[in-house]
Amino acid sequence: MTRSFTSPATLEDAIEALGSGARPVAGGTDLVVGARQGKAPLPEAIVAIDRIEGLGGIDDADGGLYLGALVTHEEIVANDLIREGFTALADASAIVGSHAKSLFLNICGIVI
Repeated sequence: MTRSFTSPATLEDAIEALGSGARPVAGGTDLVVGARQGKAPLPEAIVAIDRIEGLGGIDDADGGLYLGALVTHEEIVANDLIREGFTALADASAIVGSHAKSLFLNICGIVI
């Protein structure tokens, strides 16, 4: 059972809260599904990162790719840089969940 929930306004505050072993979430869908399926219990502490400025964005990073933690699968699929240079990522994001879910499911939740 989760005993602590924090929704920091800044990245610095989130990092501090995560230092205690809390789990970052931007919606928590993966946590709830995992708990219901018996894969893992809900964490003791949760830090919501969905309201922190600067955690979105897609950018070229010296031939690589920068993906902000809050980038949605819909944004990945629609991004020209990704569609042209990282087609496997665009293809994978296109099949994650339903179209309605892809509008709000973010890459952070799937990777973590």
